[in-house]
Amino acid sequence: MPIPLPIVDGDSFFTGVNMRLDPGQLQPGQCAFAKNKRFVNGKAATRPGIKKMPWTNKAADAWTEKTYTAGEIVTYSGRAAIVSAATEAAITSGSGTIALSSTNAIVSNGDFASGTGWSTTAETNSNGVAIGGLGGSSQWTIGSGKATHAASSGADNLYQDIHGVLGCDYTISITVSGYSAGSIKVGIGTTATAGASTITANGTHSVATTSEGNAPQRLYIQASADFVGSVDDVSIAEGATPEKVALIGTTQIAGTSTPSDTSDDFYHQGGPASNNSTPQGSSGQIGPFFKRDSSLDPGTEPPILLYLASEDLSTLNIGWNNLGHRTYGYGSVYGTGIFRDPTGIEHLLVASGSGVFSTKESNPSRLLEPWATQAGAAITSDVEFVQCFNVVVMFRGENLEPLIMERIDEGFKSISQTSSDTTIDENDSDGTESIPNAATGLFFQNRLLVPHSRDLIAASDFLNYTRYQPVLSNFRINQGSEDDLVSLVRINNSTIACFKTNSIYIVSNIYGNLADITLDEVTREYGAVGKNSIVQVGSDVVFLSSKRGVTSLGIADNGKVSAIDVPLSDPIQPLIDRINWNYASGASAAYHNNRLYMAVPLDGATENNAILVYDYLAGGWAGYDSGNAVKVKRFVETELQGKRRLFFLSTDGFINLYDDDLEMCGFVDEVPSSTVSTNAAFGQITVEQISDEVKTRGYTAGDISQKNWKGAEIQLQTNDPSFQVKAVFDGPEEDDTTLTLDSNGNPGSKTFSRTKYDRPFDKADFAESMVNDDFFTKYRQDYSVNPTTEIDLPDGIGDDDNIGFDPDLHQHTNNKYRYRGQGRYVQFQITNTNGRAEVVGVKAEAAAGQNLTTTEI
Repeated sequence: MPIPLPIVDGDSFFTGVNMRLDPGQLQPGQCAFAKNKRFVNGKAATRPGIKKMPWTNKAADAWTEKTYTAGEIVTYSGRAAIVSAATEAAITSGSGTIALSSTNAIVSNGDFASGTGWSTTAETNSNGVAIGGLGGSSQWTIGSGKATHAASSGADNLYQDIHGVLGCDYTISITVSGYSAGSIKVGIGTTATAGASTITANGTHSVATTSEGNAPQRLYIQASADFVGSVDDVSIAEGATPEKVALIGTTQIAGTSTPSDTSDDFYHQGGPASNNSTPQGSSGQIGPFFKRDSSLDPGTEPPILLYLASEDLSTLNIGWNNLGHRTYGYGSVYGTGIFRDPTGIEHLLVASGSGVFSTKESNPSRLLEPWATQAGAAITSDVEFVQCFNVVVMFRGENLEPLIMERIDEGFKSISQTSSDTTIDENDSDGTESIPNAATGLFFQNRLLVPHSRDLIAASDFLNYTRYQPVLSNFRINQGSEDDLVSLVRINNSTIACFKTNSIYIVSNIYGNLADITLDEVTREYGAVGKNSIVQVGSDVVFLSSKRGVTSLGIADNGKVSAIDVPLSDPIQPLIDRINWNYASGASAAYHNNRLYMAVPLDGATENNAILVYDYLAGGWAGYDSGNAVKVKRFVETELQGKRRLFFLSTDGFINLYDDDLEMCGFVDEVPSSTVSTNAAFGQITVEQISDEVKTRGYTAGDISQKNWKGAEIQLQTNDPSFQVKAVFDGPEEDDTTLTLDSNGNPGSKTFSRTKYDRPFDKADFAESMVNDDFFTKYRQDYSVNPTTEIDLPDGIGDDDNIGFDPDLHQHTNNKYRYRGQGRYVQFQITNTNGRAEVVGVKAEAAAGQNLTTTEI
């Protein structure tokens, strides 16, 4: 009698997670569990890492020429170097020692009390490079606290050496008066660039510029030939200091004699950054962070004493300790948001116990000062930032007045009522008050809507966020109910949803003088646990409810709103049951890149330690994310490299890039070594491997009978993995079997070698330095790159398609296993604790069990 063929079942694609149904009832492609996974293009892949970008987090102040006390930390990098020499050869040959210049860009005599410090020219800068001046003498004159320009025959330059640094960002504040014609441009290094700001009006102007050109240390104010007016005041604030500055060739700077006379010339060299170099007598990177030594008296000397260009070595100054690279958090944090200033520049705001910090891409964060004098109180509780027109309002709860910021250089201040246009029907002429204290607000239909006093909504004047009419522009949401009003969400151009803790209402017809608004009840069965747990997804609104989990409001094309009967989170109800509802009011939601993220506290946690992820493209839940880096306070979107990306503010005080491209986030999570300022590791960032897991559906092969399971094939794409596969059988007495073997042949985790080839069997090991330029040679077990190995790629070796390396390259493997087990179905639990593992396909094989059905003929 022939042996019956084995029965098989499996999946060649994966779509998401359903934890509610019995594993044997799941549809093909569904998994019973997933942690730290993404279901993309049919694969169950390890999620990207969580990255702490240096510019999004707190920056130490740049060193300035002042006295520092023990324990103070500064940055010192990207600085120019100056040396006196008769010939360029003295620099390039390495026979001279280059000393770093001052680290701070400072404008002296910025109020023009005298002519000291300022020079004028009508034609060229000190390097002989034409940046303005069409002939004739300069028409700049300095006196009576002003630099005044009269019309001339060509453009005229007013300049000063301010120790600007090549490639650094600066913000120049310049006050113009008496303007009647023409224009002025402001720049550092040159004014003849397309990006130079042009000023054509009186007032104080803020100019963002980058030091460039052949004289990056020099500030220029260039007047057009027809400019008539005065400059009353000039000041400068330092922006981004490059972490690493590329060295440029030595440039001659003319001395006091004629350009042809080099007897008293000196030479300028771009860079070197302090952390471009190696500390004298040791190895590794020096700077850009330095700490004042506690064992020495305070001093004013910079961290770097000398820089030897020929050997790329720095000498650390006595009294300073080299900290290397550091990333500091903001400490206790209370909120984050976005401010778009009148020029359209986007600033990321972080509210901390020290005040509000502002940052933007490639710039260090800075404290918006003076905090204490303008804001009047320290931040000790959560805040919310709401953009209104060209200002941002910071709501601080019902016990503190809201504050506004109109300009980033002014910081936050109290709101003063301004007059409204009372000729339009929307506004009243009397009886107005300042907008009330509140925890949140919504800018809607050119009004600021403010929920306050448990169930009231104040509507500000039309086109004026500073005041409202408490009698006519104050409406109540279901007076007498026991639940609080937590948030407002826009539905369409005239409708908002009002979320209370146990009910939801719709307010419609919000336009004109608000005389026609209507209130409709959506449900009294459930509401939202907190204001940050609500997010708009397309035309719908998704939120977290303590009674239903993650659910939504459906918005029809005609604007009708209805509650969805089946919660979105129904497939992951076992995860919803693990939420600590006593602390769920701090849950935070975001919708980005076709995914919904809901950060919640699981398993007794008091802060959000897990992120539930729903993928709208895959059409299912991806399970949840966890790890020591997952401590979500609030999600926020901002721009990075021209693309809107998702970040989150963590409860330990960091802004983290989350769930982005592998090229941006990498394979690992970044976590702080210590958040205690007195700890030696404070500011150091360590990496944590992402531990992920997926458990497949129960494979039954379409047969409900008991079967003898005996084989499996797991197809993976991996990069430096350490994975384990277990076979899990159904029933109360199931016997889980570990299928993978460790290096000793015992059940355990499986790894692959970076140097070994599977075929041919006798092929020589791969050289990890890549000196043979053979990274892409076929059949190597693993294509990850060892970060501790120095790469030594040769030049010009190999064909054009096979040069270099790809650190993200994954190897595909078919992992076949033989085992024994019995059950109605079998599942495979695949965990990985290092690198990345993408599950591509799974196949299970069994021999048919006993058939209890008898067929009679």
